[in-house]
Amino acid sequence: MNVLVIGDEHTYGYGLRSGQLSYVNQFIRLMGRLGKGDSISVEAYAHLTMPRLLNALSQLPLGRYDLIILQLDESMRRAVVDEPSEAGPATSCLPTLYPPASQKRSRWKSELRTVGSNLLSDGLNWLRRRPTGLSRLLALLKPYRHTVVLLTPFPHQKGLVNWGRQRLRYRMVEQASRAAFSLFDTSQVLGTGEEYFLTDDPEHLNAVSHELLGQALFDFYQSAPAIVTIQTFRRNKQ
Repeated sequence: MNVLVIGDEHTYGYGLRSGQLSYVNQFIRLMGRLGKGDSISVEAYAHLTMPRLLNALSQLPLGRYDLIILQLDESMRRAVVDEPSEAGPATSCLPTLYPPASQKRSRWKSELRTVGSNLLSDGLNWLRRRPTGLSRLLALLKPYRHTVVLLTPFPHQKGLVNWGRQRLRYRMVEQASRAAFSLFDTSQVLGTGEEYFLTDDPEHLNAVSHELLGQALFDFYQSAPAIVTIQTFRRNKQ
């Protein structure tokens, strides 16, 4: 069994003591109970920016992996949530408003509000249509989606940082559902309380969290790939 893991320092158990296992190693340990542990080959990459990730995936032989675990980390959040399309940000040719001196100010303000409303509407529509880093990533992985498990961002104790990660989580849930990818929501397993993190470290998970995450990921994996295969089969039959 060949496994490809892409994520951050949690993949190799940052901050854990000797003998404590990362969630990836916890997952492999549990697979061993099924008689597969001795034959698992893991290839891992950490801290790839979105451009480097897309470049790496375009060169890797993705068809030979039996499982691809993809955990989007903080370095990819801006690329997924805020990244403009490759063509660059949209530009608008705005008419210059020169109301006649005799025109009433209230009418001019009304027209200006209308123009502003139209521009806002056009901008929101462009944001919905533009190809974000996540949409390009899913398009690249689409032929192999029956082997892919996407992990939502891990929680963070600091509220503002966690809010940004929740934005990424929302985008992932939305697009993964639309593209029929298996998505493992880590927020259903981990919380933001200090009991989930290393001492005096608001970002990195402790050994208990890694164990919880590895167990939950193992349970999820037992059914998720089959579900995606069934969904794909049904669409092709229509």
